Amino acid sequence: MAIAQTIPLPARDDQPRQARRGKAAFAAVVLSLTATGLVVAYGQHSASGAAASTTSSASWSRLGLQLGLTALGLALLVTGVVVIVRSGYWRASARGPLSALDRPERRLVMRQLRGQQPVDTADQPHMLVLLAVAAGLRRPWGYLLLVCGMVTNVAAQAVGAARPPALVWVWVLCLVLFAAASVRLLHDKKVAERFLDRYLWSAGGGADLVRPGR
Repeated sequence: MAIAQTIPLPARDDQPRQARRGKAAFAAVVLSLTATGLVVAYGQHSASGAAASTTSSASWSRLGLQLGLTALGLALLVTGVVVIVRSGYWRASARGPLSALDRPERRLVMRQLRGQQPVDTADQPHMLVLLAVAAGLRRPWGYLLLVCGMVTNVAAQAVGAARPPALVWVWVLCLVLFAAASVRLLHDKKVAERFLDRYLWSAGGGADLVRPGR
């Protein structure tokens, strides 16, 4: 309860601004991954050309690509950290209410958020925990930017490696894991927004929810 009370509950009128920020973050992720894929492909082509010739221009080109991708990855990482910290929802992950629950209780909370288990709206302490967890799941973009930055840095290592094909496969694996994590985060975001809309934003929803000590 003490942890749940520290997490701000979002307002419905905040939705348009969050939608704009979400589109901007989505565009940044798509553009960065597209650029990363093109650079990795070009780096592989340069590596093949360097192996077939004695010139070092291709090596310098790969070094420039590696530095560019490293800078892009660091920029994504820093932006992700800023988004997470400024959002005010970082407590939901670093010290969220789920951390105080055991595994069966966490499963129950997530099943209730997904509509797989009934919710007792008369149980105000439990409702507050559910709303706090939903608020934390509502903003995944900072975490997506963080993971995207990590994938970009792996791509930078693949471009500059002496034996790039092996690291390219590592990058592909990271990209697949990133896609799976993104789908899960975006799905949880929609689940959280549906829950908040039903129990907090709807007409009269959440009106009788009073935080203890407030």
